[in-house]
Amino acid sequence: PLLWAKVAKILSAGRVQSVAAKLIVEREKEIRAFHVEEYWELYANLRRSGDFSKYSSEDGKAKSYRFQVARYKGKALGRTVKNRQAADTLVADLESEKFVVLKHDKTPSTSKPSAPFTTSTLQQTAASRLKFSIRKTMNVAQRLYEDGHITYMRTDSTNLAANAVRDVRFHISQTYGQNYLSETTRVYKTKVQSAQEAHEAIRPTNLALDLAKLGNPDQRRLYELIKSRFIACQMATAKYENISTTVKAGEFELNTRGRKILFDGFTKVLPAQSTTEDRQILSDFHVNEELIRTNFETIQRFTKPAARYSEASLVKELEKRGIGRPSTYVPIISTIQERGYVSIFKGKFFAERVGEIVNSRLDEQFPNLMQYEFTANLESELDDIAQGEKDWRKTLDHYYKDFSARVEHAADRENGMRPNTPIATSINCSECQRKMLVRTASTGVFLGCEGYSADDNRCTNTMNICLLSRSAQSATDEEEHAKAMKERERCSQCDFLMDEYLVNDQIKLSLCANPNCESYQVHEGDFSKLTQTPEQSTIECNECRSEMQLLDGRYGKYYKCQNRDCGNTRRVQKDGQLAPVFAKPVPMPELRCEGIDDFFVLREGRTGLFLAASKYPKNRQTRPVRVSELIPHANELDPKFKYLLEAPVDDPDGEPTTIRYSRKSKSHYVLGKSASKSWIVTFENGEWVPRISDKEA
Repeated sequence: PLLWAKVAKILSAGRVQSVAAKLIVEREKEIRAFHVEEYWELYANLRRSGDFSKYSSEDGKAKSYRFQVARYKGKALGRTVKNRQAADTLVADLESEKFVVLKHDKTPSTSKPSAPFTTSTLQQTAASRLKFSIRKTMNVAQRLYEDGHITYMRTDSTNLAANAVRDVRFHISQTYGQNYLSETTRVYKTKVQSAQEAHEAIRPTNLALDLAKLGNPDQRRLYELIKSRFIACQMATAKYENISTTVKAGEFELNTRGRKILFDGFTKVLPAQSTTEDRQILSDFHVNEELIRTNFETIQRFTKPAARYSEASLVKELEKRGIGRPSTYVPIISTIQERGYVSIFKGKFFAERVGEIVNSRLDEQFPNLMQYEFTANLESELDDIAQGEKDWRKTLDHYYKDFSARVEHAADRENGMRPNTPIATSINCSECQRKMLVRTASTGVFLGCEGYSADDNRCTNTMNICLLSRSAQSATDEEEHAKAMKERERCSQCDFLMDEYLVNDQIKLSLCANPNCESYQVHEGDFSKLTQTPEQSTIECNECRSEMQLLDGRYGKYYKCQNRDCGNTRRVQKDGQLAPVFAKPVPMPELRCEGIDDFFVLREGRTGLFLAASKYPKNRQTRPVRVSELIPHANELDPKFKYLLEAPVDDPDGEPTTIRYSRKSKSHYVLGKSASKSWIVTFENGEWVPRISDKEA
């Protein structure tokens, strides 16, 4: 209620979710305050002289090696080459020099396998190797666990059962050979201080499992990852030879590195994700050997701010700080997205403006609760309570006294929490010509007329505005991302980056990304090109056959019918496809919800027909619809579902049948259940056909 009154409706705060959102908000501030600087890197491609065939590459040409120009006149170049002109000048100086090998060093190195998976490390590795979201990882792992293929998947322990270690070591020696087995049993210690270690690490229950028995490709991929990590944890260390070569060219020094595998060890079952250094295999250069220049490269670079959090890196940071538990990572991340505090775009977290506002207000009013250490310390105290080492009444009383006093102060109208005050602009309202205000809600940023709160001639006009800078901020190429940041406008008052919003084809609004700054700029001109998208600009309305126009809204792109008497809209999905057209909802007031004064509405979704509460999202009750419940609403039913009215109302045992949907066949069927069997009826060639029951089969 406090946030609802001071900031916006449908918001919430919590001991864990608020500090998780704070991590993303603080990273956002760090990125926006960062000043991008340009610099240039210089490279020379060099080859060996003499017998070219001896050092030839696969295409028959003499193999060249990429060296970076690292030092000039005894000083490291680093990021000192600030522009193309300076880079070209250095290249010109290099062209007349001889390239002579100064040093060629070889040093051994080793790599030990990682511990078997905990919940957080499984989520992180599945994200990087399989591109799974953490929710998908946990859903797939849940199915593997329920089917008995892996141990419990919510754990913070790296411990393994003695019999499991014995079995996997025997498997390694028999499958890969004794030399691939670690000399002694590897024992891993849990690094997380707050770990409860109630369960062992995540591992397969049967190393001989036939993968064909797994239900789908996602299960097979995740199972193979878990199995590989488990086997690798008891395998031998991988051995490498690191090679570095330094070349002297007048007053310049050039460096290159490579790595050679001497013994693959555990990487035989769990290959490392390679880097450029791993891929370059260097020749056996000799000191004082002269190399021949093939060509030069000059590459423009930009300094980069801290990377945005991905789901995997956020989980890693939460675990590092002792925030949350293995079972809470998914709901934490889901909650802060559902509240509109953050969003994920191209795999990266962005702090939304309402999230930044809520974070700043909570930081001001509840500074102790918003400290990362507070959450971690309270987690520890709750563990002590669970173990009987502390009295829960005294602990909660200690925290509640301070908390309740702060809530009371924050609720004060004059001296309490700062309200979410709209920002006045010079943009005129299209309805009454008063000024439009920038407002922030849980659904995003929009313009609202200042006449909304007027006593006389109240105006409720609002305008959706489209954020333009998000796609540039999330560029997958880091250099493009940094370049886009360098080109963005900065606030003249606080030096933060300005976010650009498109109001219409003639007006663009630059708004300071700092939620505590009210600076803005209105730009007028022809911005029609900014609204051009690969999608069709118009389509035919599925309701009235009029023209539908493509627009940008708070929830993304959508089409809106230009017929005022229709007003139909169709959402554009993330993949660029139109959302499917669903049948109109059918109210069924005779079907009451449980435990609340509400009734069900027949709806169509991606998984077919179902009953949902009319007061959604306040009431989230749903259930399948019975055939008998459709009959009273035959006249309201969409024509494409009329055939369902002819389905059997009862199964052979007299039990009522329900309507279900098969994703595989993408069609509805009727299901009847009794104590003895499951009875399925499908619609085939214009008639309902009973099929063999699942249990009888």
